[in-house]
Amino acid sequence: MDVCAPIGLLSETDQVIIRLTYWDGFKQKQADEILAMPEGTLRSRHHRARESLRRMLEKTELLDPR
Repeated sequence: MDVCAPIGLLSETDQVIIRLTYWDGFKQKQADEILAMPEGTLRSRHHRARESLRRMLEKTELLDPR
């Protein structure tokens, strides 16, 4: 399943957060330092971005009969 397209639908900052924590392997604490963002803000944005991606991927899976 291609997750790049749904990630592109997130805000630019949320895309960077997801890429830093999943593709680049940084911990959330490291990502908040890289982005100069308060830890709580990054944590909540990370959670919301993951939930948005989950919903988008579930919809995609429902539309794809494989």
